[in-house]
Amino acid sequence: MKKLHALALLCSVSGLTFVPVMVIADPIGLNINVVCPVANGGSPNTLTNFGDYVAGFGQEFIQNQGSPSIYFKSAANPLNMPNKLLNYSNQMADYDSVTGQVFCSYVSSNPAEPSFTVSYTLANGKGGQITQQSNNNVNILLALGFR
Repeated sequence: MKKLHALALLCSVSGLTFVPVMVIADPIGLNINVVCPVANGGSPNTLTNFGDYVAGFGQEFIQNQGSPSIYFKSAANPLNMPNKLLNYSNQMADYDSVTGQVFCSYVSSNPAEPSFTVSYTLANGKGGQITQQSNNNVNILLALGFR
């Protein structure tokens, strides 16, 4: 019995000695830059109102390497959503580390038109950290380990 207590004590003390090393370790990971679609402008990355939802293509850069376009879509259209999104502009890009979703919010210059949000879910993108964000893009660091 004494041997088990001694072994348990030794394991718990040795485990505590490694915790500070992990806390100060340098994380390594993937740098992902997600660029939101534009609300107007006629480019291939322009959002479109499809009646039941708003959707369009944005861009994703992993380690500064471009990938195929990524598809952003709203959950549903708010009431009084105009057919053409001419008055809209990017308001904010954000990231939810719990779900791995990137959100792009849009606001209209016409106060009578509602704001809306579109989203895209990163593949294996949970648990990241925002390193920089603006109205139309967000940089995310997905930790892969420690140096």
